[in-house]
Amino acid sequence: AGTGLIVRFRQAGPPSLLALGGRPRRPRAMIPSPKRISSVRVGRYTFDADFDSGNCARVEAAGAAGDEFVVWTAADCEGTGVSTQSKTWFHFSVAGGEPGAWITLTVRNMNGQNRLYKHDFRPVFKAGHAGTWQRIKQPVAFSGSKEADDFEITFRHRFDQGASDPVFFAFCYPWSYAECQALLAEAEARLGASDAEALASDGRSGTARPLAPALQSIYFRRETLTRSIEGRDVDVLTVTAATGASPGGEREPAIPGLFPRGGLRPVLFPERPVYVLSARVHPGETPASHVFNGFLSFILDASDPRARRLRERFVFKLVACLNPDGVVRGHYRLDTQGTNLNRFYVSPDPALHPAIYALRALIEDLHARAVFQFHVDLHGHATKRGCFLFGNHLPAVKDQVETVLYAKLVALNTQVLDLDACVFTQRNMSRKDKRDGLSKEGAGRVALYRLTGAIHCYTLECSYNMGRSVNVLADPTRGKLGPPVIPLSTPAPKYNPAVWGDVGVALAVAVLDLADDNPLSRLAAPGPATAARLDTLRGWCASYVRGMLKRSPASAAVARDAGSGGDSDGEDAVAPLPAAPAGVRRQQSDRAVVAERRRVTAALVQPGRVRRAASSSAVVGGVNPARDDIPGLTDKRLASLSLGDKGAARPPATAARSGYPSLPKARADAAPGVRTPSLIPVRRESSGAGPQPAPVTTTSSFSVPLPPSLTSSAHAAPTPPTVPPASSSYSRFGFPLRAGMSVRAAHGLGLAASAHDGQPPGQSTGSRDVGGPRRQ
Repeated sequence: AGTGLIVRFRQAGPPSLLALGGRPRRPRAMIPSPKRISSVRVGRYTFDADFDSGNCARVEAAGAAGDEFVVWTAADCEGTGVSTQSKTWFHFSVAGGEPGAWITLTVRNMNGQNRLYKHDFRPVFKAGHAGTWQRIKQPVAFSGSKEADDFEITFRHRFDQGASDPVFFAFCYPWSYAECQALLAEAEARLGASDAEALASDGRSGTARPLAPALQSIYFRRETLTRSIEGRDVDVLTVTAATGASPGGEREPAIPGLFPRGGLRPVLFPERPVYVLSARVHPGETPASHVFNGFLSFILDASDPRARRLRERFVFKLVACLNPDGVVRGHYRLDTQGTNLNRFYVSPDPALHPAIYALRALIEDLHARAVFQFHVDLHGHATKRGCFLFGNHLPAVKDQVETVLYAKLVALNTQVLDLDACVFTQRNMSRKDKRDGLSKEGAGRVALYRLTGAIHCYTLECSYNMGRSVNVLADPTRGKLGPPVIPLSTPAPKYNPAVWGDVGVALAVAVLDLADDNPLSRLAAPGPATAARLDTLRGWCASYVRGMLKRSPASAAVARDAGSGGDSDGEDAVAPLPAAPAGVRRQQSDRAVVAERRRVTAALVQPGRVRRAASSSAVVGGVNPARDDIPGLTDKRLASLSLGDKGAARPPATAARSGYPSLPKARADAAPGVRTPSLIPVRRESSGAGPQPAPVTTTSSFSVPLPPSLTSSAHAAPTPPTVPPASSSYSRFGFPLRAGMSVRAAHGLGLAASAHDGQPPGQSTGSRDVGGPRRQ
């Protein structure tokens, strides 16, 4: 500044992976600071965004009262010479408000987020530096459109603290790079002594405390995988059980160009497969960090038998932040060069995309040692409600079934994973983004699958706002799993860090279920029934896959791209439910279809045997998988997988209606041979912008302490919950359907049950959808 020097920047072109021994291209030597305000006084208020993850380009007073202001967000890379249109994230503070005073804020220069705000999405605020983040208490008004590029939001806030304490406002629950580093440092301080020799080789032995006796079974190693363009650490954690190391004390091999701190690599555990988890490649997608935190805290829990078994079976490689420069600068989607890093996994440049290059090299090394098995990349989503997985479209039916099965198991272990929204299409592996024209073939999920052939490569997307429905979970362990993170009486739960963290726990627990080695499984009490039910679920997924393969590309892409909400990661949606019969309301039809499918699939959950469903409908698509494609799958088992309602293309998602029911008995009026399922979750539709859930808090036994917003009983070690009143059955129909009778015929006879039929006292079905008919 003041030198008259003008520095011009160009956006990086397509990178190329360097040939072995080639000279790397160096990044630009100087990148201007981000455009954001710093202690700007307007009227009696002081606005500031000059901090980690802050974003506010300018502020102006509006109106004569002195309590209305307009703030503008800064687009990613604004002020650096790189032009981008990624502009949604904001994070700033306001100081000077007297207790009881109101302030009105209008936020402009945003991507068109109509799909998000029409479902009562609200930004978050925190009073003071030590406050707790919570959603704005007043509704948010929004106007404008993506096409006119004039989208804006307006909200009001009442000050409750002194004038000297700032109030922070943000687009969504923030998680800064400093907070990320602090959490990793605390974990290293408590567990780093598990490999004292390696810690000393880094010169950080003074940061670790003596290992507590309860933590001696955990092996933990923190390494600097690489450094970002601006020199920030990109850390990778290695977590497993301390037993089972290589007898000769061998360590993982060095990887050229990585681990700039040097020091010893982690101890080698040659018999254990590796699960890789990564987050924050898009810096504004903060739900990804909260999922990561829930996952990390769970697998470091020394008291939970599931976490203990996970460490004994797997090695976990965890990368908490792939884009630290973008996080610090308050970007929404891009890095400091205006690049979407999640499109460069095919040929990342070590100078221009160091974190992507390093993660790919790490996974390539794991693959060369034949231990790489899982990779899940964590994201946030602005346009689709719910949490859902994107998997790859695989050529072998058997592999595709296993890919879908993991998603199904995640849905059985969390209330918010929307299986109906998961996508496994070929189009989702190659579609080009509308904004920058880059293909999804460069995304981590696709590129790493094609690099290694690992079938379990996923992208997890979590809505910033809420879901379409709530899964009701089974607990055959008689209460040892603890109460759900979302109270069952909540009609329309808004997501918060505790809910996202619960998804992280489910990602981990589902791996144990997939390995049939979960000591506290929701599939069944420990014993032979667990394996039988896992085999049944595998058959269910086989019918899902066959139905998916029968659909044409046109029908698979029936929904329009969801990228109008400002991010270009909108994916294929699924086809809507069949039209409701004349005179039947849409919501009533949806509930009845779920009930019909639940009745038909009830036979799938009987331990030890499979009964033929009463409906005479054919398996989806009319094609049964070959018995040699799916182990343990018989023709009789496939014949029982009828989905009813004219062979709807999507498999059902059904379960017991109570929160944590004991295994129900068959009621007298049920169809012969059919029992109420307890492991396939019923989907309770959300019903509008209802009250926000208050996270249940208990004493946590985590090895790593979490912020208050993440302390939830959903992550704690198993504790006895308050079990709802027992009920022998929760059938939605009060009569046994005759063989071949469709749900529409039942409606025509006026036999559909009421919304509360069979519900335990005090619980609501909450079967209304938010913002229009549900897409299933």
